[in-house]
Amino acid sequence: MVTFTSLLEMDFNMHKSNSTYFTDMDISRTDLLTKNLYKFYRNYEDPSLPKLKWYQFIYSPLGSVGVTFKRELIAYRPYTVESRILGWTSKWLFVITVFKTGKTINAYGIAKYVFKQQRKTIPPEQIIAFEGLLTEEAKKQNELTQKYLSDSLELEDIIKLVG
Repeated sequence: MVTFTSLLEMDFNMHKSNSTYFTDMDISRTDLLTKNLYKFYRNYEDPSLPKLKWYQFIYSPLGSVGVTFKRELIAYRPYTVESRILGWTSKWLFVITVFKTGKTINAYGIAKYVFKQQRKTIPPEQIIAFEGLLTEEAKKQNELTQKYLSDSLELEDIIKLVG
């Protein structure tokens, strides 16, 4: 998505305030997940659990989020916010969001989600397969990111993977 820093998002240095990055990340990640996991959210039911009632739903709470700031985003100048799935473990789906002006990376953040039906965790790989997105390329990319996802999430190293 292309956006800009408005007056209400600025800090006293006339840059985008650090706290407002999270709002942009929320919008970008929500767009990514609802478009790519639409079938899952609408149609998935775990056969080992009782059928969902009309008021129940599958949900995906945010487990954590972190941002690394590289360069400031100047007031009223356009920038892009791009989110994509970075990888997954048996419990967590990791999403990276990159803030760019042109080809310059200004900031990036990593968020992790868990997917639940009632109280049961649904493995992300099962979701990706349900959507028909579990390709060999996706598996290969996930293998490349595993050492970063299972260790301490060194954000500086992860950004090198996604450029």
